[in-house]
Amino acid sequence: MQQKIVGKWYAAQLIECDEIIPIERENVNLELLENGKYVFNSTLNIHEEGDYNLKDSFLYTKDLLKNEATIKVVKIVKLNPDTLELAMNYKGKEQILSLLREVSLPDGQKKTIRETTDSSANIQQKDTNNNNATIAAATTAVAATALAATTTSPDTKQSEEKKATTKEKEKKDSKKETKKSKREQEREKKEREKEKKEREKEKKKREKARKEREKKEKEREKKEREKAKKKKKK
Repeated sequence: MQQKIVGKWYAAQLIECDEIIPIERENVNLELLENGKYVFNSTLNIHEEGDYNLKDSFLYTKDLLKNEATIKVVKIVKLNPDTLELAMNYKGKEQILSLLREVSLPDGQKKTIRETTDSSANIQQKDTNNNNATIAAATTAVAATALAATTTSPDTKQSEEKKATTKEKEKKDSKKETKKSKREQEREKKEREKEKKEREKEKKKREKARKEREKKEKEREKKEREKAKKKKKK
């Protein structure tokens, strides 16, 4: 499949939910080289360069111009000598991007295979695109994210399921920590209340012992005064 996909491809049509969306074909192109490198250009000054590889019916790309490169994946739904169709998911909406292969003509010009066989149809399509310039401008962002949009491949599905499982586990762990924290707070509160009661009990005990000592001291002094008084009478 890699030999068949090698070449320079120009965007011809973008379909979203069975609706054709106008795109600026000459500004959106994808070049796949034999050495596993790719170059992608689009509107809004989007430019990517990096590595690509094929696995089953999926095309994986990694933009090495970014500091934190992420792997993007789209599904190849059609591949023949002149047409490449990629399926992807953009903001929950299914999209099909059709691209045409570029070929070199004897006079040095470069056109797509379809342009060489039906140039009049392309001119008519170009006029239509010019008449719909406002619509095209509004949908530029959609075309610009053609490779950035992703489809659900087996690898990405497993990755998403793993992330969901991890997120759910973290959520449960967080709840457990919250419950544990609340139990810990309740336990500490009970311990503080217990310590407070013990301190109050000890305080009352010391106060009672002090009063008893004072009472005994007064009784002793009273007896001594009475005893001294009796001695004076004798």
